[in-house]
Amino acid sequence: MRINLLPWRAQVQRRQVRLFILQTLAVVGLALIVAGGLIQWQQYQISAQQTRNQQLEQGITQFKQTLTRFEQQDAKRRALQSRLGLVNQLQRQRNNVTEVFNFIPTVMPPGAYLTRLAQQKGHISLEGWVSSNAELARLLAALEAQQAVAALDIDTVVTDDRASGPNKRFRLSFSLTQYVSPQLPGREEDKQ
Repeated sequence: MRINLLPWRAQVQRRQVRLFILQTLAVVGLALIVAGGLIQWQQYQISAQQTRNQQLEQGITQFKQTLTRFEQQDAKRRALQSRLGLVNQLQRQRNNVTEVFNFIPTVMPPGAYLTRLAQQKGHISLEGWVSSNAELARLLAALEAQQAVAALDIDTVVTDDRASGPNKRFRLSFSLTQYVSPQLPGREEDKQ
């Protein structure tokens, strides 16, 4: 008896080819599924990172806005402090005239009188009459003895022989060291 094995071999080969094709398709399909999954995972990671980046950018924008508000508030605070300092200086300065009028009688000798008193930013100019050089010397000595007086300068002494009573006209000037003069803040345009 003779057995013909050729059709059986052909069938096995066809099954093996089909099995190989199915396995290849399964591997390719599985590879496509894995690749698609990886692509989806990467897309998810990219979108998550973009969301985090947007949140950071929003935070940076809000932080910059907050800094801008702080700078504006700081500028307002500096302007208010400048005004407050000026008001304080003006408060201290308003006593200058009173102090000058309280100071002058303490240094004026008896027999001397003033005809003119001028004050400009702590610089005092006096004009008046005295009867003798001794009275003028006492006035100068009293001014020099005061710690509040600086830059004492006698400008003129003129004797008028025709006058009855005090006949020596004098003009002198000095600066007060305790004089408060306000420092006006400069304008912003001047600083730039």
